[in-house]
Amino acid sequence: MKDKNISEIEFREDLDYDFLRHRTLGVLIRKRIDVELYHKEKDIVLGVNHDELLKQLGVTKEELFIVTSKLREETEIEFYNDAFKGYFAKPKAIDAYISKKYLKRPRNEKRENVKYYFQIIVPIISLIVAAMSIGLNIYQASL
Repeated sequence: MKDKNISEIEFREDLDYDFLRHRTLGVLIRKRIDVELYHKEKDIVLGVNHDELLKQLGVTKEELFIVTSKLREETEIEFYNDAFKGYFAKPKAIDAYISKKYLKRPRNEKRENVKYYFQIIVPIISLIVAAMSIGLNIYQASL
């Protein structure tokens, strides 16, 4: 396999990486459930092959790297490197998948942005209303 130069590495910036993270967790969790609930033999593999993930998600190696880096950082998945190279879901991943953590992320970011601006605007408006009220009281008292 030929290594790529850094200028040759490409990935789509317009992909919904949070949606892909959610789908990745779904694939890995289904595999974990299959192994833990339905197979008792020791030779059943917990991980999902790297190439299988690429195929199921429809992404490039570089895009899969971007998707999985956040999941690894959050310790929701780990590398699987026994019989093949791939990933497996840790128990923490189940909660992230069920709570739709990565699907809700963009909405939560928007909510935080709105909250931030309201925390700035509301005190300014309150200050203006208070100043107008004081000014009006002083004006009425002088009449």
